Amino acid sequence: MSDTHKKNHAALHIVEKTMTTDQLIKNLYKSPNTLTIEHFKMVNSHLKNNIADIGQVVLVSPPGAQSCTREEAAFQDTAREVDKTLAKLDKQERRVLAEKYDFLSTIASTSGTCRTKYKRPTSKTSRDHSKRNRTSLYHRLLRN
Repeated sequence: MSDTHKKNHAALHIVEKTMTTDQLIKNLYKSPNTLTIEHFKMVNSHLKNNIADIGQVVLVSPPGAQSCTREEAAFQDTAREVDKTLAKLDKQERRVLAEKYDFLSTIASTSGTCRTKYKRPTSKTSRDHSKRNRTSLYHRLLRN
């Protein structure tokens, strides 16, 4: 699992380099068991032909997750919409978006509030709200 991924929480990951789904799973999880691999593939069913392409968003569920939650089902719909938008971009545009996502996200989340310093959310509710904002930002960036 990635170092930034917490054990009991799902996280979003933006693919920065085209690779097979199996390689992506190995990169995201230290030593995934069969159930973790199957769950990852189910939740990220928008990845076609065993390929994760630049700019695609994937959901990294906690290891051992077996059932598809309501949030994961909603994510699948969102990921398909992101893929439709990515199809309109060339490879270089997708690469820049994936590589600069954190930077673009910070700029978009603080635009109009330049006088104040960015402050990381502290409560779980704020963190969840922040995740939703980052996801919607991703869609806004892709639409423009």
